[in-house]
Amino acid sequence: MRDFKADMDQWRNILCEEAPDKEIKRINAMEEALGGASDEAARVRALISRFESLAHYKAFDNLSLLLSAVGELDYPGAPAVDVLWRFEQIERERRERFIAYAKAIRAWLDESEEAGEADEYQETFAALGDPTPIKRWLAASLLKTLRELAYEPEDFFEEHSAEAYVEAAYRAVLRRPPTEEELRKGVQAEREPLLETLLNSAENLDRTRQSVGNPKDDAEYVQAAYEAVLSRSASFDDERFRVQELAEWKTREHLLAEIVNSAENRDHMQRRAAFVLKRR
Repeated sequence: MRDFKADMDQWRNILCEEAPDKEIKRINAMEEALGGASDEAARVRALISRFESLAHYKAFDNLSLLLSAVGELDYPGAPAVDVLWRFEQIERERRERFIAYAKAIRAWLDESEEAGEADEYQETFAALGDPTPIKRWLAASLLKTLRELAYEPEDFFEEHSAEAYVEAAYRAVLRRPPTEEELRKGVQAEREPLLETLLNSAENLDRTRQSVGNPKDDAEYVQAAYEAVLSRSASFDDERFRVQELAEWKTREHLLAEIVNSAENRDHMQRRAAFVLKRR
């Protein structure tokens, strides 16, 4: 007989504090009657368990993706299950408008003689009026907030030199500054290839292997790899899929390389590099 945790593993986005209700038990029984789900169906079910918010402005897009995933037993980005819009995510067009407001506030703080022609500049200058010390403080506070919420790492990188980015990338990935030769070569490289080179360097991979160790149990290894690389534990779905891969065909070395080169880790390293730049 299934216990409470087993019954609720796939229902973590549903509030049920004491025991699964009759409908959950009936749906779980449907899965048991199937004799287990295929890998494709299991991924779609895991995706459904991540549908958590109806308040997000992209909630209907998430729902459309889930409907198509059920119909096709596939979805863009599979087998990853972290493909739904989340609260912290906004589309580029919407983000760029917030950035335009941030630039307008910066222009006002710099007491630019002419406001830009964009609506955001006109509205900002009209709303803020003549600068005073207290308004400058409040506007600077608002600007910092907008920059932290709207700016992507690339937006921060554009404000700095190539040399500054290379140094930040080395400190983010390898946790040390580049040598003069590494700085020279890094400046000549594009940002993405440089990041990929650093992530896959022997120095980074060796340190990562040491952090992960060599647990006997595959589930423990997966959790250690996620903690070492992504600074988080593997989700229930991540652990299940990864352990299955290790059992069937994938080596631990291959798995670790995938996590190191994952979009999540690349994004994490870019954000860490941006943080380094902001501390300069």
